[in-house]
Amino acid sequence: MLEWRSVKVSDYDVLQPDLVFFGPSRRHLVHPDQAIRSAPDLVVEILSASTERIDRGRKMQAVARFGVPEYWIVDPRAKTVEVYRLAHAGFAQVQKAGEVEVVRSATIPGLEFAAARAFVE
Repeated sequence: MLEWRSVKVSDYDVLQPDLVFFGPSRRHLVHPDQAIRSAPDLVVEILSASTERIDRGRKMQAVARFGVPEYWIVDPRAKTVEVYRLAHAGFAQVQKAGEVEVVRSATIPGLEFAAARAFVE
């Protein structure tokens, strides 16, 4: 289940990632018209000039503290997909895929695709 939703990471912090993913065994945690209160399996951010600093900084740190196991940054200008996996001190980059490479999830078995598909115009 991949869709846009608000994610409530604390009583005072609500994030709006570009995309969130919950695997089949965790879909019951998503309710229509409600902010998500459980950590998604994956959060995806699509960079723009106005959001890059936040997506790579404050938002990435908040998502890590919330316990999301995987975070992707899609950069349409550089045509790259960066895959980060949660480690003890925050997110660690495990892949940076260019257009001709395959993006592979670090934590979700079988989730992979040609990076070029993220940049279809």
